Amino acid sequence: MTRNLGLAGAANLFGTQLGNDELATLELDLYAELASVRPYDDTLRALESLKRAGLKVALCSNLATPYVIPAKLLLPEFDAYAWSFDVGAIKPEPAIYEHLLKRLDCKASSIAMIGDTMEADVLGPGRLGMHSFHLQRDASSGPKRFTSLNEFADYILGHGDRH
Repeated sequence: MTRNLGLAGAANLFGTQLGNDELATLELDLYAELASVRPYDDTLRALESLKRAGLKVALCSNLATPYVIPAKLLLPEFDAYAWSFDVGAIKPEPAIYEHLLKRLDCKASSIAMIGDTMEADVLGPGRLGMHSFHLQRDASSGPKRFTSLNEFADYILGHGDRH
């Protein structure tokens, strides 16, 4: 996930030779998966409310290169991106968060980050001084934990009941 590779490039990286038929089958499977990608129901509303409030919104992701296509097609444009394959580092490595800070031209203490992986999205950015929150859609809310992006957006915009 730290290199900009397609399936053939990834296979080559790992020393695997794929025949044309095998590669074509894998590519078709990948395209079917990419076509099935959908954002969670709350995603667009949460992003739009944060942007409408004048906040910069960024995406920091360990997605493999092909998954950028549906992300860019289905989500509104972000003010900054930190793709692991562009940066050459994956979350929770500091370099990916530092890349994002440079793109946003702001200090870590002014960032509120949310994600569904404790180490990559909460602890990693927290070590750099970002305010980090855990998204657990299947759990109850709690300190620094949200069950939806709408809940997080309301909290950030001062509409939530947790302070």
